[in-house]
Amino acid sequence: MTAVDAQRVPILVYHSIAEVADPIDLPFTVTPAEFRLHMEALADWGARTETVGAYVSDRRDGRPVPPRTVIITIDDGYEDSANVALPVLAALAMTATVFITTGFIGTRVRGSRMVSWPQLRELHEAGIEIGAHGHTHVALDIVGAQQARSEIISSRHILEDGLAVPVESFAYPHGYYTRRLAGEVAGAGYRSASAARNGLSHPDDELFALSRLVVHHGVTAEQVMDLVSGQASGITTASRTVQRAAWRAVRRARATWGRGAVEATPQAVAAAPPPQDAR
Repeated sequence: MTAVDAQRVPILVYHSIAEVADPIDLPFTVTPAEFRLHMEALADWGARTETVGAYVSDRRDGRPVPPRTVIITIDDGYEDSANVALPVLAALAMTATVFITTGFIGTRVRGSRMVSWPQLRELHEAGIEIGAHGHTHVALDIVGAQQARSEIISSRHILEDGLAVPVESFAYPHGYYTRRLAGEVAGAGYRSASAARNGLSHPDDELFALSRLVVHHGVTAEQVMDLVSGQASGITTASRTVQRAAWRAVRRARATWGRGAVEATPQAVAAAPPPQDAR
């Protein structure tokens, strides 16, 4: 692989790290063995990991990003963030940002255990940044302004009350965002928000719509390294962009017609399968 420009930073997105997953979650699930191989490949390459919060601080203060910086993010708040991902990261002296859907804490979702408060505290104490990912994982761009604002604000307050630490990083559920939502996140006191956008972050990247690269089911360590190097980051074709725009139009129309928020998965809307950028 070729070396990535030091100022173009890969922000990788993982979700569940498990042997078995519900069909809805499977496209976004990697096995524990795959995750370990991915992290070992990054370590062997000499990757320097940091949290989203640290990266944003560097950007805001005008500090150059050190070469081979890679940011690991894990969305949703599955229990395996603590009992599978954390031991691997700790063994390799790596860090990450875990984005938590606060309404799921200590529950089961489609049979999967979600992280508990003691596990969240363990993650924080191990140097993992805890960020917010909304309260109910609803797609914020197709609900009313009041509901979106409540999701953004309440998830931060719940985490700060439960952990007694500032929560300054947000990730849009499903990766969908608008300019209005970016303004809501900034107004709620966060310092950044992560989207999907399928590309490397860079000095001109919007701090409230940071570009990330989703790691899907079955991706090999070699393919992860291609993502990190930028060799596989330019996969958003014109047709894919049109598909994404059409899918968003369908979702927003359904919300307008009174059908409410829909999950950004093929199982939810068979008539218009969305591009699987993030959950």
